Amino acid sequence: MGLLKQALIMGDIVRKLILVMGVTILTITIANANNHQAIAQSGLTLGIEGGYGQITGSFWDQSSLDKKSGGAIGSIDIGGQYALNSWLALGMQVNVMYGHKLLSYGSNDINYKATFVLPIQLTAQVVLPIGVNFLAGVGMAYVSQRVTYGSGANQDDELVKKWNPMASIGIGYQVTSRFNIFAKYQYIWGKKDKAVFPQFGQDETNPIQALTLGMSYTFGV
Repeated sequence: MGLLKQALIMGDIVRKLILVMGVTILTITIANANNHQAIAQSGLTLGIEGGYGQITGSFWDQSSLDKKSGGAIGSIDIGGQYALNSWLALGMQVNVMYGHKLLSYGSNDINYKATFVLPIQLTAQVVLPIGVNFLAGVGMAYVSQRVTYGSGANQDDELVKKWNPMASIGIGYQVTSRFNIFAKYQYIWGKKDKAVFPQFGQDETNPIQALTLGMSYTFGV
């Protein structure tokens, strides 16, 4: 039931993000239908993202644990891409992501207080003439997870750092020839059965997933 509840929570957030993004894209598409022909762009890309992040794992099945479902996550993005033609651009992107309390328990005895992620991805963007575009990325992410157990004098800290594979997909809209807005889902693999209790000396991180809204600007070369 824990995994089902987690899936329902993420599903509800996905639906809300898709609805917001869909309405935004439809509104802008109608407004710009007569004066904007979208094409893939080459250049340096800078962007920002913000949304909802969550530590995942098999521990969601432990019904005896009182848990909260996640927290805010943000990212600064920098990359470069090259347009192979009018509708396809390939590139590379580096993100600096930070999440605060992506998993915490109601008792406050266990908190994933700080999660730092540095994804490095190969990216692809498919651009439709109406401005809608589809995003995808695959790569590796450096993950640093800090977890605290207990409180006061009895508090223990666990800091784990590891490189893990990751992937992302998204949908966006090219507002102008250089400015893009988008919604994105990212998943970073980890050890699903890693316990939430101290396991010092084990160099493993939990999986992470994030849903974000963002904007980016491509500087021409």
